Amino acid sequence: MAERKNSTRTGRTRRPAKRPVRRRRSKKSGHPLLFWLIFMIAVAGAAYMTDRMTNEPGGQPIQNVTVIHHLFNDKEEQGVVPSEDAGSPESLKERIKAAVKKITKDKGNDGTETETSITGSVMSAITGKKASESESSIKKESVSKETSSEDISSSSDSFSKSSTSSKTVKAEAKAPAPAPARKEPSPSTVTGRLAVVIDDAGRDLASQEVYESIGVPFTLAVMPNQVHTREAAASWAAHGMPVILHQPMESVSGSGMEAKTILTSMSDSEIRRMLSDSLSQVPEAVGINNHQGSKSTTDKRVMDDVMNELHHRGLFFLDSATNSYTEADGAAAEYGVPYARNDLFVDNSSDVSAIKAMIRKAAERAKEHGTYIIIGHCRPHTAEAFRQMVPQLEAEGIKFIYVLSLMN
Repeated sequence: MAERKNSTRTGRTRRPAKRPVRRRRSKKSGHPLLFWLIFMIAVAGAAYMTDRMTNEPGGQPIQNVTVIHHLFNDKEEQGVVPSEDAGSPESLKERIKAAVKKITKDKGNDGTETETSITGSVMSAITGKKASESESSIKKESVSKETSSEDISSSSDSFSKSSTSSKTVKAEAKAPAPAPARKEPSPSTVTGRLAVVIDDAGRDLASQEVYESIGVPFTLAVMPNQVHTREAAASWAAHGMPVILHQPMESVSGSGMEAKTILTSMSDSEIRRMLSDSLSQVPEAVGINNHQGSKSTTDKRVMDDVMNELHHRGLFFLDSATNSYTEADGAAAEYGVPYARNDLFVDNSSDVSAIKAMIRKAAERAKEHGTYIIIGHCRPHTAEAFRQMVPQLEAEGIKFIYVLSLMN
């Protein structure tokens, strides 16, 4: 009755309490630290054994400590591994590295063990080998590494030499090829000496290339203010032949003159300024000659200004002889400037046969007088005429020389 009353009061039927159900814990495979320790020892041991099995005799084995460092050389090098995580692989790496450093420090301080023996002690703990075995194997590896290093060094030197040689070959390929060497007449067989000057360079590079390929001592006269002024001078100088400035000067007729020409109406300072500007465009120049200039070369004041400038620069003057009368020779002597005068223009005609005939005439006069100076131009027909005539004249004993050698 009492129980019924109680149940009536609460309005609920009292049930027996349930027993707590205990679930079985899953069986752990072991502490994560122990698992990773075993794993890393296995990896290091496998790497060591693989290296020992696969390296050829005399090769360069990987240093054991280096192997360990390579295994761990990732996030910890960047400082992103949390050191407080005791169960992570990264923290395990940190602990192993710390142990290696500690062993190295402890054994290195007393001075009784070398770095090699310390490394052997560390690796013996990983691989299970005796320290003496690890030590001897490391010594063998060290000796083989030194031998291999010498081989690599020698092969590196040879590769460096071959690489340098390859670069040199490439550089030579880019640079203009020097003209093929010709067999010059011996002094006893020389019948005459011919100095050839090629005017108007800087306009036609193709014709200039023909002259460069002939391979005899020609002198190139480069005009300033042309589209190929710099290329022409640089290319000729690269072939080892002298360059001179072909300076425009005023003619008697006044027709066909260049925009920048030395005029007799100019002041002394204007003449020197124009000549200086022209020379700055052809820094390879060892002298100058006049383009046109039949009027300027007969003017004493103009020639004095020109020779004064050349004297200070150490340059010579070749008179193109566009006028039978000239003041250039006297002014050159007064200022101590080396001087020579052209004897013949060989290409007043554009016909190859006519030009060849003029070259033949010049050769005969060279035989007669001993030396002769001629001027041709950087034009296709003239270049072709010289290309055909040079071998013939050399066979006859004509020696081609630079005009510089004939300066008084």
